[in-house]
Amino acid sequence: MNLTTHWMQSDWCKALGWTFVHSLWQIAAIGLLLYIILRLIPGRSAHIRYTISTMAIWMIVITVLSTFIIMLPNSNSVTEISGQVILVKIAEAYTLTDRISMWLENRMPMMLSIWFGGVIILMLRLAFSLLWVQYMRSVAAPLIPVQNIVNDLIHRLQIRIKPLVSESGYVSSPVTIGHIKPVILFPIGIINQLNPQEVEAILTHELAHIVRRDYLSNLIQSFIETIFYYHPVTWWISNKVRTERENRADDLAISWCGDHVGYAKALITVQEMELGNAPSLSIGFASGKGAMLARIQRILHIPYKNHNQMEKTVLISLCSLFFLGFTLNSHTIQDQKMKRLPHRQKL
Repeated sequence: MNLTTHWMQSDWCKALGWTFVHSLWQIAAIGLLLYIILRLIPGRSAHIRYTISTMAIWMIVITVLSTFIIMLPNSNSVTEISGQVILVKIAEAYTLTDRISMWLENRMPMMLSIWFGGVIILMLRLAFSLLWVQYMRSVAAPLIPVQNIVNDLIHRLQIRIKPLVSESGYVSSPVTIGHIKPVILFPIGIINQLNPQEVEAILTHELAHIVRRDYLSNLIQSFIETIFYYHPVTWWISNKVRTERENRADDLAISWCGDHVGYAKALITVQEMELGNAPSLSIGFASGKGAMLARIQRILHIPYKNHNQMEKTVLISLCSLFFLGFTLNSHTIQDQKMKRLPHRQKL
């Protein structure tokens, strides 16, 4: 108990707490910037949109980590005099920002405890998902006829990675699992309901994910989500990454099979057969109904809107949170510097 109390009152805990507070406006600012950039990039440019959205995810990590380092006390800058460190306290009237800062600092232990508890729960969920993926892989039955088709596609497209093809009762639509030794899983019996062109369309899509190492990217992205789960913008950016990842895979698959109409029909067929959600961490061929409609409209070159009223609401919230956080940030950064500023004092 004493150890926990000591840590909660330590400089590391305070630095982590203020990092948490500043991440609220920082992530909002990154989301606002991404929103503006994506509005300027055509929806057809999936590769560019995916790259920029992925950069936004990593920008969150880098920004928050940098803030934590800045917030840490700088022991080298403190001058010791007669075995004591003399710090300057500036007496001034408390402003509204001061009151907010004090209120936040008093509640940092509680905020960090809630955040840390959520991280543990989501980490356990992520670990369970990894174990579940391995279990599905171990009990899946080889699908020899489709494996032969995959082998032909790999040879024709000159792909170095050779995935296994199996069928499983634990998936409701074709998915890819694994990074080093990827496996394409089909639901049991779905092959009998698909024609050869539809099977090839599905396989080219999954091969596109494998070539682009999307399973590993999705795994890392899921890990980042567990750390920054508390911010809605994190999930919004993450959703953009996954949307553009599917669009990018669609573009590559269509360039391989050369039939965008047949590819769209395969999407519709699989969507109609889907009985449930894809397992967590898997990279699937099908999507949710709204996302699937947008993908089909995009593939068939039908004009569609890539934003909605919800995104407009999010944009307004982002602007408000950004300016509020920026005001608080300018005060707390200055306050941190003044508290750490050493002054020599003649005795």
